[in-house]
Amino acid sequence: MAEAADIKFQEAKPVAFADLRAGFDPQDRILPSFVPKLAIIPAKKHSARCPNKNRRLLNGRPLFLYSVSYALQEGFVPVVSTDSEKIMERCRREGIHFFRETVDDRRMENCIRQVLARFSCEMFAVLQPTSPFRRPGLLRQMAEDVEKGKIQSAYTARKTKMIGHFEGHFHLAYREQDAKKFFYFFDGNINIVTRKKFLETGTMFEDNSCPYPNDFPCCLQIDTEEEWHALSRLSEIKNYQYFLASEGCRQRICIVSNKRDLTRNYSAFVDSCDKVIRVSKMDNLNSGLAGVKTDIVLISCCAIYLAFSPGERHMEVLRGVPEIYFNNEELDSSNEFACREGLENWKFMPGAVHRSTGNFTTLSKALCLADYLFPEAQLYYLGDTDMNLRAAGSWKHHAPTENAYMQSLIDSGRVIPILEDAASEFHYSCPASPVPSVVDVPAMDMTSAETIILSHPQWTDQFQMDEKRGHRLHRNDHATILQHDESNLVLKWDNWGTEQFFKTEEGKYKYLDYHFFSTLNEVNKYATELIVNPYDGSNSVFRHSCRPFIGMRYHQWEGLMLLERMYLDMERGIRKMPQLKSVLLMGICKDALAGLVLAQRLKKDFPHLHIGVWGCAWPVDFSGQSPVHRGVKVSPFHAQIREKKPFKNLLQRYGDPLRLIRQPETSGLQLFAFYSANQHWTLDEEATERLAPYLLKTYVHQAGSKEHHTDVHGKIIHLVKEKPELVQSWMEEMFRMMETESGNHADGKNLLIPA
Repeated sequence: MAEAADIKFQEAKPVAFADLRAGFDPQDRILPSFVPKLAIIPAKKHSARCPNKNRRLLNGRPLFLYSVSYALQEGFVPVVSTDSEKIMERCRREGIHFFRETVDDRRMENCIRQVLARFSCEMFAVLQPTSPFRRPGLLRQMAEDVEKGKIQSAYTARKTKMIGHFEGHFHLAYREQDAKKFFYFFDGNINIVTRKKFLETGTMFEDNSCPYPNDFPCCLQIDTEEEWHALSRLSEIKNYQYFLASEGCRQRICIVSNKRDLTRNYSAFVDSCDKVIRVSKMDNLNSGLAGVKTDIVLISCCAIYLAFSPGERHMEVLRGVPEIYFNNEELDSSNEFACREGLENWKFMPGAVHRSTGNFTTLSKALCLADYLFPEAQLYYLGDTDMNLRAAGSWKHHAPTENAYMQSLIDSGRVIPILEDAASEFHYSCPASPVPSVVDVPAMDMTSAETIILSHPQWTDQFQMDEKRGHRLHRNDHATILQHDESNLVLKWDNWGTEQFFKTEEGKYKYLDYHFFSTLNEVNKYATELIVNPYDGSNSVFRHSCRPFIGMRYHQWEGLMLLERMYLDMERGIRKMPQLKSVLLMGICKDALAGLVLAQRLKKDFPHLHIGVWGCAWPVDFSGQSPVHRGVKVSPFHAQIREKKPFKNLLQRYGDPLRLIRQPETSGLQLFAFYSANQHWTLDEEATERLAPYLLKTYVHQAGSKEHHTDVHGKIIHLVKEKPELVQSWMEEMFRMMETESGNHADGKNLLIPA
């Protein structure tokens, strides 16, 4: 019986973990020295009453793996404590932490002491493989109670009303609600205790231990052959399989560094991962040892990178990569490089990642990017062992900080490193003093302070910066510099909050305002229609709609710089609406362009939604053929804005809506337009006519002949304020058309509105 039920080492995944660790894995699978929440899974080799039970197949999987999966599901880092070579080999193949236990008695405390002598933690749980049925969320709830200080130790138990003799007295209760005393019988399912409490008492149980009632079938455990057969039959019943933690669909993400001198072949493992992220030149592709799959590339488009040849940058591979992220520190060169090389699927790194990785190497930024993009995935890191070696001689990078960050990812179990260091230990050094630099860097007290000009809505003043601090010269306002790069400056003022400024020209920064507003609440979140206004004026008629509303407010042209932040805010709102069917984005002038870009991404991420864009008027292209290049009707201020960095790069990327509309990703969007017609102002009309084949309907306001062209250009603002019922009727019609029209065809659908 035992031989028949023994583990058949069949692959559950495309590649065995043993392949990637062959030749350098120590005898015990190494865990970080500190794990906040540790799950100890005792899986010894022998069992007198049920031989080899921990290795037997239950519903197709080895029994001990259900406890491993449950620990991961509940947010604990599992470590299998065993004396079985076969179980250790399976752990190697599955990438599971294990510990070689010395079994010298039958007390569970002996196993725990051995594990805790090797690893430190705040709390630990014991998950015995013999209790495979477990209630999802129960261990997580017990851990939360420990963190809140409600308990220090707890266990799962069967709650039994007293019918019979106990301590010499007979207790009788026909109904459970009439019982005065209960007996809590430990069922072997879950124990949890703080490390401190265990070391003080030497036991998992004490008088103050808290029992958590556990019902059938989770209270069952396997000690005998009869119990094994009973649970085997239960595991085949669909209703009970809910309590068996599965392998789940947790993604595996591999971050591969720019490392060429690999000595072992990791290709099978790398290419089997769900996503593979590579760095800059992707030198590892040349080795033939790090696979060929590439889903995401993070590029630092600096002068050193641009100096390499197209072959050295693997341009033939790069052009076919599904996602390319550029380091935000090189906005100008990145945009120019992407346009010159014909890269389509590129974007700048999310702001949250950029702000967290100032002066990090590209490799560390890639780890942070993976952590941000795939919060539920298991991350693997194939690369160097010590950032001090990589950053030696560089004044820019902060090796100790990077090492500490990478070590924290490993300690928490977020990242599993695959390293080729001589010691085979997963540890990043963090020296007390910086690595000596080859470059002469002035001492801190000799560093000259930089003075810039800040333009704020309430003031304009000089701002002097010295390392990580700065102050206004004409007022006693001091701030901590959270971020300072070629384009952005983020300050945390001592006397108020955090503010962001963007660089308009050398030595000058302007205040960047952004405000997110939403009317979503517990009642209207079940609505089927949503209005999004990429520029929410304070008197906007959209805000007073009966439909749920999302608005993003910012300073005019800066909206193109905030698309990532705007999309994240908008996405969170949409995910709160389970019955949502239609989204209408309504923008004015360049805000319509922002609306189109946001809608394009929405359609990709939410293909089931009807998505429409209403624009007035559409910004035009930079080809030199558009109406904006003929005449002097564009204000000098706007002309200057178009030439300033970083607006010029952004407008060159997004500036032609016709190019965006023709992209496959825009297929399925429903487009509407508005403009005000006047003989003195034809730019809006001509810009809209370029898009006519793609518009469902155009709303044309007939402006008076004597109206000045600047008033005509902004006529929609007056209409919104003076005729809200008219705009509301348009919205009703647009939502109706979005749900009934199958494509983008104008067919002369123009509505003329008298002055």
